[in-house]
Amino acid sequence: MNTDDCFRLFLLNTTNQPQLTSFVNQTANNVRRAFPAGLLTSVGVVVANPAYGLQPEYAANFTNSAYHGTVVWSWQLAMLARGLERQLDRCNHAQVPDFCNDAIVSANVKMAYNKLWDTIEANSEYLSDEVWSWVYENGDFQFTPLGALPPPPGTSATVVVFDVFGGH
Repeated sequence: MNTDDCFRLFLLNTTNQPQLTSFVNQTANNVRRAFPAGLLTSVGVVVANPAYGLQPEYAANFTNSAYHGTVVWSWQLAMLARGLERQLDRCNHAQVPDFCNDAIVSANVKMAYNKLWDTIEANSEYLSDEVWSWVYENGDFQFTPLGALPPPPGTSATVVVFDVFGGH
C-alpha cells in the first residue's frame, strides 16, 4: 500500500468503469484509514505502508526513518489531493463515471478528499519541506524532520533533503 495511486488519479481518465470504481474506492479507503491499517497520520499521508507485505524485510526497510518508507512527501500530498479532485470533477461532465452514481463509493471518495485536505491544512507549516517523518508520542503522530531519526539498519546515516523554499 502506497501513495503511488496519485499518479493514476492525476494523469488518467480511464473509461473502464468497474476498474475505476474499484480503484477510486480502494484509494479512498487507504487515504481514510489511520496508519498502520491505512496511510493516514495526523502529520500527513505516509508514502508507503509495509503492514500488508508478506516479507519481513518490508517492515524492516520501510520505516519512519527511510526516505522511501513510512514518511510524508509534500508533493505526493499535493498530487493525491489534485488527483482526487480531478476524479470527483468528472462527476460534473457529460460522461459521468459509474462511481459518481454509486452513493457509497462517491461518499467515500469525497470523505477521503476532505480528510486529506484537513490533514494538509493542519500541516501547512511543513508543506515547503520535501519530506518529513514522525514519532508517535502522547497518543499521536508528531512531526519530526527525517534527518533527525537514525537510519534503518544497513543504510547510510546521511540524509540529504533539498529544501529549496527555506522551510524546516
